[in-house]
Amino acid sequence: MAVIYPSYDRAILENDGDKLRITIPVARMAFATIFLSIFLILIAYSEIHGFIVLWNGSPPDGVRMSVEGEVISKGPDFTRLMIRWLAGWTIVSVLFAGLSLWYFFGREIIELDATTLRRIRKIPLLHFTKKYPVANISNLRQGSDFWLPSWLPAQRVSFMTFRGGRIAFDCGRHTRRLGLELSDNDTRRIMEEMCKKVPSLCR
Repeated sequence: MAVIYPSYDRAILENDGDKLRITIPVARMAFATIFLSIFLILIAYSEIHGFIVLWNGSPPDGVRMSVEGEVISKGPDFTRLMIRWLAGWTIVSVLFAGLSLWYFFGREIIELDATTLRRIRKIPLLHFTKKYPVANISNLRQGSDFWLPSWLPAQRVSFMTFRGGRIAFDCGRHTRRLGLELSDNDTRRIMEEMCKKVPSLCR
């Protein structure tokens, strides 16, 4: 399966002399927007409907609920079943809420000064940061992102693993990556500016 990279540039580069700051908004694609929007509506409907059913104390007319072949229509067993069902959907809701916040509002921020390279992945009210000493970084180069197409949810949640990115470099004995879903032009432009700022990165 071929990797799908955005064809448009979106990276914002700022250099105040002491620090190079690169802000990369998340790439948005039509399929992912439609998929997430529909799924969020379905999750919200399921949660609200589940709480209404729990409040009423019995399933809607024409709906049968059973556990191990035994039909449950009311009482403590019905309440426990609905609580478990709602707990499961709540977990799914939280995961997709985080995914949606990243997709619609997420940013990857790269900060570089003479001593430290920082990678920040940020959503409203929460951010994940990694720091790399410049002295330990070498062989800055263009790399490939995950093998998955970028519109898939598994690719979208890679912001929590710190594993993905179009820009690769060696830090100690490990290979690190920056720049999720960058276009080719943005990748080259960012690498050029980073090498200008700290030439030792490209050695």
